[in-house]
Amino acid sequence: SGIDRLVDLIRNYHPYGEQYYWILYYTYLSPKKPECTDEILELLADQGFVVPRRTYYRKRKEAVDTLAVLVWQKKEMWAMEQ
Repeated sequence: SGIDRLVDLIRNYHPYGEQYYWILYYTYLSPKKPECTDEILELLADQGFVVPRRTYYRKRKEAVDTLAVLVWQKKEMWAMEQ
């Protein structure tokens, strides 16, 4: 999907891309939704990203904000193509 491609862009090109990718994946995109924040934190730790709960919430917001910028840019590109 389009969101998956944008998340991959973040993963490959943003300085915190790999961490943002896993945060977005486990929080919103995983077919098996974690049941709580603690489970997400455990899954992130399994990927090598040990983060405190407060840091997770801050990084989640940053990851979503980054994704929103890409979605907005893509929307503007589509509008220009019309």
